[in-house]
Amino acid sequence: MRIVLVGFGNMGKVVAKVALEQKLTLAGIVDKSMTASPLPGVPLFPTLFDEVLKKCDVVIEFAHAQGIIDRIREVSKYKVPYVIGTTDWENKHEEAKKIVQKAKSALLVSPNFSLGVNLLYKLCDCAGALFSPFKEYAPSLLEIHHSTKKDAPSGTAKKIAERMQTQTHKKIPITSIREGFFPGTHELTFDSIADTITISHTARTREGFAQGALEAARWIQKKKGWFTFDDVIW
Repeated sequence: MRIVLVGFGNMGKVVAKVALEQKLTLAGIVDKSMTASPLPGVPLFPTLFDEVLKKCDVVIEFAHAQGIIDRIREVSKYKVPYVIGTTDWENKHEEAKKIVQKAKSALLVSPNFSLGVNLLYKLCDCAGALFSPFKEYAPSLLEIHHSTKKDAPSGTAKKIAERMQTQTHKKIPITSIREGFFPGTHELTFDSIADTITISHTARTREGFAQGALEAARWIQKKKGWFTFDDVIW
């Protein structure tokens, strides 16, 4: 599988490392902030264009949300499967779906490719349903990420809150902290006068996210449509 990687920040570096460990081919890195390729033998491109898209089997992106619709339009034109872990562009998802459907291409979007986090989503669904009848418990959500993460709340926190709201019919307050080097912590709390119940997930490294993204890249081959990581693992 030949991969073009969009973005070479914290996550991009780890995806590249894990991909090479798995003997996959990096066909290129797209990052306009860089002047030279960070990896020997891997070409660097300032943007996605014909030369890049004709030589890959999948595009994986962990970059800033700016310009993402233009990138989706360009990748969809060539019908190259696209896996996106970029967050903070949820308000453009419907536009992206229309582009993918019209082009009959394939796009898989997830705010978090960790298997553990996706199991956490299911736990939160169950918890929301269980606690919903008991109004004495107030749900809230805390998320902590490294100081360089741009968006707050995180895409994962938004997804947990959205799923919880479906179960409880309440808007879930989110507290976001940006400090240090935390890969990511998400903590769902149900608090009452009598006691507190907490469901928590803490990422130890970013490799779990990278492995999930690469598994999604394998899964999406020869498929058409809009997908999420739920489609991969359930």
